[in-house]
Amino acid sequence: MTGLRRTATLATLLLLATVTSTPAQVGTVVLKDGSRYNGTIDRVGSILIVDDGMRLVFFSQRLLADLIEGADVTDQETFTVKQVAAGRSGAYQVVNLAGIVRIEPFDEFGRRTVHFVDARRGEVALVQGIIKLTPRYAELTGLNYVWQGAVATTSIPRDVVLRLLYRAIDPNKFTDRVRVIHFLTRVGWLTTAAREVDRLAQDFPDEREAVATARRIVDEMRARRMLAELQLRRRAGQHNMVLSVLQQELPEYAPGDVVVELRALRRDYERDLADLETVRREVPRLLGQIDAELRPQVAPLVQELTTWVTVESLPRLQVFLDMLSDRRYGPEGKLGLALSGWLAGAAYAQPDLQRAVRLHEDRRRIARYVTSASQFERRQLLSKLRESEGLTPEIARALIHNAPPPLSGYKRWEPGVIHEINVDVGGGSTQVRYVALLPSEYHPEHRYPMIVSLRGRVTDPRMQLQWWATQAMRHGYVVIAPYYLDDPTNGYAFSVAEHLRVIHAIRDAQLRFAIDSDRIFLSGHYEGAEAAWDIGLGHPDLFAGVIPIAGKPRKFARFYRPNARHVWMYIVDGQLNGDSPEQTRRLADPLMRAGCDMVYHEYRGRGREPFSDEILNLFDWMRRRRRTTYPLRVHCKTGRLCDDQFFYVTIDRLMPALVNDPALVKDRGEVKTGQVKVQLIREPNTMLVTLNGPLIADIWLSPDALDFSRRINLRINARAVPARQIRADLEPLLEFYRRTGDRARAFFARVRFER
Repeated sequence: MTGLRRTATLATLLLLATVTSTPAQVGTVVLKDGSRYNGTIDRVGSILIVDDGMRLVFFSQRLLADLIEGADVTDQETFTVKQVAAGRSGAYQVVNLAGIVRIEPFDEFGRRTVHFVDARRGEVALVQGIIKLTPRYAELTGLNYVWQGAVATTSIPRDVVLRLLYRAIDPNKFTDRVRVIHFLTRVGWLTTAAREVDRLAQDFPDEREAVATARRIVDEMRARRMLAELQLRRRAGQHNMVLSVLQQELPEYAPGDVVVELRALRRDYERDLADLETVRREVPRLLGQIDAELRPQVAPLVQELTTWVTVESLPRLQVFLDMLSDRRYGPEGKLGLALSGWLAGAAYAQPDLQRAVRLHEDRRRIARYVTSASQFERRQLLSKLRESEGLTPEIARALIHNAPPPLSGYKRWEPGVIHEINVDVGGGSTQVRYVALLPSEYHPEHRYPMIVSLRGRVTDPRMQLQWWATQAMRHGYVVIAPYYLDDPTNGYAFSVAEHLRVIHAIRDAQLRFAIDSDRIFLSGHYEGAEAAWDIGLGHPDLFAGVIPIAGKPRKFARFYRPNARHVWMYIVDGQLNGDSPEQTRRLADPLMRAGCDMVYHEYRGRGREPFSDEILNLFDWMRRRRRTTYPLRVHCKTGRLCDDQFFYVTIDRLMPALVNDPALVKDRGEVKTGQVKVQLIREPNTMLVTLNGPLIADIWLSPDALDFSRRINLRINARAVPARQIRADLEPLLEFYRRTGDRARAFFARVRFER
């Protein structure tokens, strides 16, 4: 086989490390975000490496919260599977699996065939067999080539695993069968474990007490899993699913503490449902009691509220519910409380029905402003909004936060099907196309995290959605996949047009769907992973996390290292994926040593694969991540026209000498870049901005970062900006929202910088 031979030594795996590693130990590391890794722990300088038998996990020591010595009991349930190797010799050693073209499923004997292209031999079929099963991973060996590797046990079909377990034991031996049940519980396949307990009871009627113990253990785990699943679905906004389970009889086998929590959850929903019923009954009743001339103006908003209110909307209506029986307010006052709370939130609920009507019209104008392609129309709308009585930037922000997506409003989107979206951007100058998948029970009153999944040469956007689909539906994530490549047959070209297609797709999705802008994740496979590296580091203010899978960092990623401090990264690759892991380690090593929140997973003996092994781990990791909305310090670099937004700074024009042609940028060598630096000092209410390279830029100021009730000290390149240029206004708030689709950040002032 062609390709460089590798050994599994840590010295080889960390090419840039220059210090001697400390002695390895067995244990569990707990990171500050709660992530856990079990295995053999080693240290190279300030980088920790955990060998969990399936992969090597690299991360900065600064991310470590705790280290627990001792072997993890999860891996103590191990089964050996016999396989027959044929035609193997040292001359047929697999050292490069970058050319994988197809992987066949495992058969009943735990074997599968991996087809890959070798430069000398053409297409080669590598037959692999499972030789060891642990609850976390299955160890594989090559049956016709010398090769070792591993896959996650959860990525193997359950029926295959069960057959292999029965082949590895004596099915007539009670203790062996109990071992199988323990194994299944460790994997987390509790339904399968419960069925095995039933079979155990039938096959060993004399072991009633032991079987009862096993059943009690499995049932308790199932009850706790059910509670955890209901809590997950509740966070995902899947309230109908949760209610359907809670309305059934609670499992008899559930332990007392689980029963208490389930009953409390049911009571919460019963209270919310009662409040929903009150809102849906009383708001229309109040409409019928107000002046007949006012009803036509109010009726559409009443219809909207009663149709779309959910348990998640109830906090906005709490003032109305509290005052419903208060005799100080008549029908108009109470209806004003309900409608103004619905539009702007409980903090702005007032017993003024005319004000609620004005807020409704203001919300409509804001939606038109954000979606209009006409600058003339936007100016007219802005003028009317400025003239609207009582509309401050704070209230406009509340309207934006509580409004449905401006491009689709309260449209009913079908979850679980692929929606294809086509958009003209910039008056038709740019065509943007993407596909979107919405989670179970999608509702515009919930805010959903979003995954942006980028294709490679051998995948397409629909395949990217399918890779995420099952768990995204379960966890409540919107997934989009843009058609972004200039030429799909050639892969990612690092072009400005490709960047803009991705950025515009994200903007459109935020304006079309109910997206939590602080929880957008960028991922990609193969060349899509190269794009994720590039776009993620080029736009660190956009993403809560970047997830490159089986693709290396190239070109601009080497020069955007400071940007990596502002975005979390979860990197996955295979040890035999050509030079990709080497290139990843070369870039990741100094970033980890600098303390970046970056975790790199390198799978033993694996090549250029989709790594479905990681899907559950990825959702666990994403659950812990939110974007840093207003960092106190920003240091970012840019070398392209499309890399123009860095938290508080938007670059309109860059020095021509710093604008690099992506086609001319090599993976080696240097390029010139511009720099953006921002420092926020809470006291004395100061923002310091340093711009090296931008010729024209906008500086955005937020009330969440600075106190607009006091004098704001803004200095750009050491020059003070006069206080009269900094005042709260609607235009910066609306314009930033229009440009980005981001409703999580709010800016009340904008200062123009021109060199």
